[in-house]
Amino acid sequence: PQCSTKKTKAHYPLVRMVIATDAVSRVTLRPAIGAFHGDKAKGESELAMRILPLIPKGAVVIADRFYGFFRMIYETFNTGHQVTFRLAERRAAKFIGLQPKEPSGDMPVTWKPSPGERRKYSDLKEKSIPGRLVWMTINEKGFRPNKIVLFTTSTAPALEIFELYALRWRVEDTLRDIKTTLNLNLI
Repeated sequence: PQCSTKKTKAHYPLVRMVIATDAVSRVTLRPAIGAFHGDKAKGESELAMRILPLIPKGAVVIADRFYGFFRMIYETFNTGHQVTFRLAERRAAKFIGLQPKEPSGDMPVTWKPSPGERRKYSDLKEKSIPGRLVWMTINEKGFRPNKIVLFTTSTAPALEIFELYALRWRVEDTLRDIKTTLNLNLI
């Protein structure tokens, strides 16, 4: 359905779309599409869950902070994929007490769902994900330090994990190209 504001209805329908893209080849899978408004509206994480079975087994799934929560990572890991997801620094601090004084580091963790996630999703009560937290502080002249915290199931060295995560920016370029080609860059 069309969205509306206090003044008027929109002149075009809005859609929510999630696309999985190979960070190296930039080939995209068929998108998961859902309504943006109305009683059939779908959230991005729900749409992302639909894409997981389409991703080839053994692939490394890279995602940004929006997807860095237990349920999403557990479902991704459980479908036979390695994961490298960025976490919000607060979430990393909250679930394992990460308060790193060091600008970079690497530590093994077992991620268990939070009490809120266990209440919301009863099937997760006894679940956990073995992995690592790797973090690095990026210092660029003229910008404040930026700490990047990743949860990964990979055994690769931390520097390789960050190089892999850096490929995620290619996905943003691909999305920009798709929006421009299809004239979807309205919002």
